[in-house]
Amino acid sequence: ESDETDMLTRVGDALQDTNIAVRDKAAAEGVPAIGTTIVGLAVAPSGEAIGFNVGDSRLYRIRGGEIELISEDQVSLPEPGVLKDEFKSRRITKISSYLGQPHLLEPNFYRLKTQPGDTFVLCSDGVWSKIPDEELLQNIDRQPLEQASERLVKLVYERNAPDNLSVILMRLDKTNTGKTLAEPIGEMP
Repeated sequence: ESDETDMLTRVGDALQDTNIAVRDKAAAEGVPAIGTTIVGLAVAPSGEAIGFNVGDSRLYRIRGGEIELISEDQVSLPEPGVLKDEFKSRRITKISSYLGQPHLLEPNFYRLKTQPGDTFVLCSDGVWSKIPDEELLQNIDRQPLEQASERLVKLVYERNAPDNLSVILMRLDKTNTGKTLAEPIGEMP
């Protein structure tokens, strides 16, 4: 069994267990539901990686001066006939999957082959809805990651953050061991 298959199984099992734990916590608290989105990346020593997301938290990869959205949002589109109101800044999609949901979780999984120097951006919609992809690239590529994460948080706050914000930046070092140089930041009320 390869590192990659074993990693996929472990990540999948952990996500299902977490979904159940969040659901059980809601029941223990006497509330109908507690929910959250999640995004993550597991990297094996071989450089093979498994990315995943539930909901609309996103995984991006920066390589060779370009940014690529790896993940696909799990959202439902508005009802037919609902017009987009361009004067409203609120998004019109709804999350179709989340940790804590009452049924079996169906995460999106992505098999990736990493390269030394790859930078990964893991973030909630509170970040990507306020900072376009190209601007994410400009603020992260070839920058020290701790400063880059602080800059991103500052930009979101300056743009009247509508939601909570979480961002993790990870750059793989030359030995491909995956140095993480910035921790999750923020939780807005």
